[in-house]
Amino acid sequence: MRALVVALVVFGLYGCGDSNSDDQATKMVTSEDVAAPIKLVDRDLIRVCKAGAAFRNGRSVQGINAKVTKEQQVSLAYTRDDGKQFEYDCVVEGNVLRFRMIDEAGPGTGPGIWSGKGSRTTFKINPTSIDLKDDFFDGSSDSGTITI
Repeated sequence: MRALVVALVVFGLYGCGDSNSDDQATKMVTSEDVAAPIKLVDRDLIRVCKAGAAFRNGRSVQGINAKVTKEQQVSLAYTRDDGKQFEYDCVVEGNVLRFRMIDEAGPGTGPGIWSGKGSRTTFKINPTSIDLKDDFFDGSSDSGTITI
């Protein structure tokens, strides 16, 4: 009987450890808990923007020219098979890619509006590829992996 009492006391004390660690492990993450996004180095910034443009436009990353123009912003350009040229700006906000077409309304009209009204493109960087997902506001989604 004495051994049973000792065992109950030991298990009772073991269970009374620091409850904060358990609470933190099961706590749901909210937007206030998410740390500020890590700034991408130019190489990764170009990789994710080229991969995003290729994914969204059905292009090969090899045919997309890219250069960093501002902090966390890339200028992209490619020529379609029919000879039509396209230019975009790409910005990275956390793990979200946003694009805007240049001269969308005609030559000399400048940048259009930033994407994000009809879909949201998110990414995850891997050593040799980028995982991408488009979430559309109708609830559908599209995902893929671009090797780059």
